[in-house]
Amino acid sequence: MSKICYIAGAGKGFVPFEKGKDDLVISADGGYLALREMGIQPDVHLGDFDSLDQSVELPEGVAILRHPIRKDDTDTALALRYGMEKGYTDFVILGGTGGRSDHTFANYQLLLWARKRGVRISLVGDGELTECLFEEARTFHGECGKLFSVFAFGQDARGVDILGASYELRNGTLTTDNPLGVSNAFGDTPVHIAVREGGLLIIREK
Repeated sequence: MSKICYIAGAGKGFVPFEKGKDDLVISADGGYLALREMGIQPDVHLGDFDSLDQSVELPEGVAILRHPIRKDDTDTALALRYGMEKGYTDFVILGGTGGRSDHTFANYQLLLWARKRGVRISLVGDGELTECLFEEARTFHGECGKLFSVFAFGQDARGVDILGASYELRNGTLTTDNPLGVSNAFGDTPVHIAVREGGLLIIREK
């Protein structure tokens, strides 16, 4: 199993996880509080520290990387870049949704940015899991009746297949201004999703 970089943000959707020997845990600003509640100590804490009370003390052994408030990247983006620099290609972002909607959308953009660079991110939300495909194919497993949605992201998506679902699509086109792929559902078999040109944002019920 590949090593995973876990990033904890200040939003919602936290689930307990067990850190592997080679895994990396990064708390992005206020995300540290949720990790502390789960009894998980980060390896690195970074951000501009605008959402973490200055009175909160970090335990010994946690590397601290402080960034200015006036910057181009979000704290989550900084954490993603840090993990990529350390050689990680599989990420799980916790607390990346359910807070400010602009930050949630920014994290959706990070999914596509990372996927174009061969990096895979699972964005864990409150009862949902969001991932991105870019000019590739994947098979998804889900309980019969569980919902999922597929959106063109970044540009219109062409050559889209959605097979094995309640609503199927073969060599179709999804556009960025028409939510045709919303509220599909798993059936009795795995769902195969492919896109020949462009990116897809896939949101599934956990």
